[in-house]
Amino acid sequence: MTSTRGMTGFQDVQRLLDARGLDYALIEHHPTFTAGAEGRVAAVPPAHTAKAVMTCDAHGHLLAIIPACDHLDLKKLRRAASRPALRLATERELATDFPQFELGALPPFGELFDCSELIDVRLLGPSRILCNGGDHRHSFVVRPDELRYASGSGIADLIADEHDRSAQPNAR
Repeated sequence: MTSTRGMTGFQDVQRLLDARGLDYALIEHHPTFTAGAEGRVAAVPPAHTAKAVMTCDAHGHLLAIIPACDHLDLKKLRRAASRPALRLATERELATDFPQFELGALPPFGELFDCSELIDVRLLGPSRILCNGGDHRHSFVVRPDELRYASGSGIADLIADEHDRSAQPNAR
């Protein structure tokens, strides 16, 4: 699903949620610029707040969805995706490739980016999770099983272990 000309990223997300018939709650809030801040505004714990991290390689993009309180382990992601050259996408790449979405506000739907995605297994535990809505002023709350259904994502362990965190690039 590609963006309809003139639509914002938020409108793309809302259209996808509605098209899938998902039960979601929309939250409008003052601008937030991190998944953790978004969770605080919505009174949702960081472990129940999803953070979308875009990666890429010569084969294209891959979206990783992890809890806001954790760091992405690129080695685990590379193994799970069988793509050894994956790296974090740069802000310039994100702005160029996905201009309808505000930087730092990617929603957890690879379909909106024409890419596959993996969701960290830890996000399947909470009864509801908070997700970014494509801009810094909108979020939505959805059940993890519905997010997985809507996104068609695979599941994997994508989080850096405690002792590895100091060696990982900050994927927040």
